[in-house]
Amino acid sequence: MLDVDKWPKKDIYSLIQSCADAANWNTAISNPCFEVWLHYHFCKEISEDLNTPAKLKKNLHTAVKGGYNRDAFCKMMVTAIKYATHADSDKGHSYPQIRITKVYQLANQLLTFLGKSCLQKHGISFT
Repeated sequence: MLDVDKWPKKDIYSLIQSCADAANWNTAISNPCFEVWLHYHFCKEISEDLNTPAKLKKNLHTAVKGGYNRDAFCKMMVTAIKYATHADSDKGHSYPQIRITKVYQLANQLLTFLGKSCLQKHGISFT
């Protein structure tokens, strides 16, 4: 899992290729930062003006009282998967467009691996 604001683009593409060449290795990239994934927990779309890490972080603290809260966001993971999947118009490409994240792919695999009953015990809803 990585953000494009922290790594040179050529290094990201090199990592994508290395993972593609290895069995059971994948990338989960957010562009420009992890806060894109967090926004999809409560937003179907991310406004075009939220195009920098600083703007996304500031908006997160404005939109969600207190900002990031692990327990609250965990309970909204299914919603985030749905919204992020819908927003991703290029699902076959590992490097996401601006305001897009591929973390939904990892989250979806985690849901499958852990199973619904395990997650429901922890308050994660599937509606």
